Amino acid sequence: MIPMDGITVASKESVSSYSYVAYGGISNTIPWVAGSYALCCEVNNAMTPELFWNGVETTATRNSKGLLMINPKGLIEYCNY
Repeated sequence: MIPMDGITVASKESVSSYSYVAYGGISNTIPWVAGSYALCCEVNNAMTPELFWNGVETTATRNSKGLLMINPKGLIEYCNY
């Protein structure tokens, strides 16, 4: 699982406005993971997909339902070894 919450996106109303969507969804997963990978690449120039996923698995915590949840802070610290 990844943290999801509301997001701000470009508005359909005009090129200079934004809209807030109060809920996240599965379509937010790929951009969120890609952004996490990019942050890990910034702190570690030798980052690889394998190292990234190892960090995801190593630093994940269990939520109240027992499901694994990505730990963004722990992941960045892990990648910055």
